[in-house]
Amino acid sequence: MADYLQRVQSPLNVDQWRALDQMVVQTAQAILVGRRFLTLTGPFGLGVEALPTDTLSGTTTAQVDLLGNATGEAVGVERRRFVPLPLIYKDFWILGRDLEANRQFGLPLDASKAAAAAAACAQAEDQLIFDGNPALDLTSVRNAQGRQTNPLGDWGQVGQGFADVVEGSRLLTESGFPGPYALIVSPRLYAQLNRIFGNTGVLEIEQVQKLPPRRLSHQRPARAERAADRQRPAEYGPGRIPRPLDGVRREHRSELPLPRAREPRAAHPASARDLYLRASRWW
Repeated sequence: MADYLQRVQSPLNVDQWRALDQMVVQTAQAILVGRRFLTLTGPFGLGVEALPTDTLSGTTTAQVDLLGNATGEAVGVERRRFVPLPLIYKDFWILGRDLEANRQFGLPLDASKAAAAAAACAQAEDQLIFDGNPALDLTSVRNAQGRQTNPLGDWGQVGQGFADVVEGSRLLTESGFPGPYALIVSPRLYAQLNRIFGNTGVLEIEQVQKLPPRRLSHQRPARAERAADRQRPAEYGPGRIPRPLDGVRREHRSELPLPRAREPRAAHPASARDLYLRASRWW
């Protein structure tokens, strides 16, 4: 385990660390949604505090001629800015008596507090990925400037969910983003897709999955009921991650994945959150 975890200074033994690590990782993997469709690069280490994000220009139709000497706009960088890597963390306590009971009598170590902290971190990460953070001037999938939007219909009506997904795919395709796509919906919308589609005898979600290659995930509802359909992964850029998931650490913080919008139009949201340890970030 890397030195920056500072586990040498901790009274926990190897088995206790392993139990906490397993609980943190399992909990995070069960909750995290953004990492299922983002392409990640890194890790870069704790010393990286900001990373560049570029907006591309010249993404127009290519030239076609016989000599190859036509004048056209080359693909380049229209704007570059350096975006800070924020920290995400959740503190929790493990009582010294619980540690001693585990050592002396072999009683199971209660890792539920680590699981609760890991769940809070995972939910905060997804909120950052989907909604950004206005206080830090970070935008993301649902609020990136220049993104494409389309009103969300009433998915309580059979077939409306399928129709909205088809329309979102059409808008992205006509804008030059042919897929594959990732479809992210709230649990309520996901449940509404799991019903018989008209007189077809198949579920509506099965009809959605037969559309051009896509990945379907469901996410906790935020401030409003939403669905997001977006190109994956190149046009939105890789998420930046400074280091891998390492579970629990002593009084340390690390950075979040940073979604980078190379081409904001590739996002199509439709709109209608005794031992001192810290559960940090993720893989």
